[in-house]
Amino acid sequence: MSLSTKYSKCSADELYDIYEHIDKDVYPDRVKQLIEEIKVRGLSSPVEVEEVYVNTPEEIPPVEFTKKKVFGSIIVILLSGGTLVWDILNGSMSNRTGTILMASDTPSSFYTASIIRIFFIFYFVHLILTEQKKIPNKKINKDT
Repeated sequence: MSLSTKYSKCSADELYDIYEHIDKDVYPDRVKQLIEEIKVRGLSSPVEVEEVYVNTPEEIPPVEFTKKKVFGSIIVILLSGGTLVWDILNGSMSNRTGTILMASDTPSSFYTASIIRIFFIFYFVHLILTEQKKIPNKKINKDT
């Protein structure tokens, strides 16, 4: 018996209860079927159907790609942070054109370049934190 058949036998209150308690990230197909059943019956939807975000397998980034992205960001943070600390301690850094910026000669350029590098480091920290949320935790489902 398919789920849509099971949903057709449920009362409106049961459908709303199922919708409220279903794990939308784990069972996106069931959520879609449930919303379709609610629409077919003409019941008031618990949420606007267009606003429902359901992860389908195509939308979920591959875990390996996400892990590589996080690892690459950690490498960039370590290298950028290390060179930034080294440049600040030495009081000089070179820019893209090979010009050496000295803290004693051009402090505004030197510290502006340092601040820009700090923003890049914060961006990569932010990237790590948001990408780690996409890596699924392994859950043991005792129901199956």
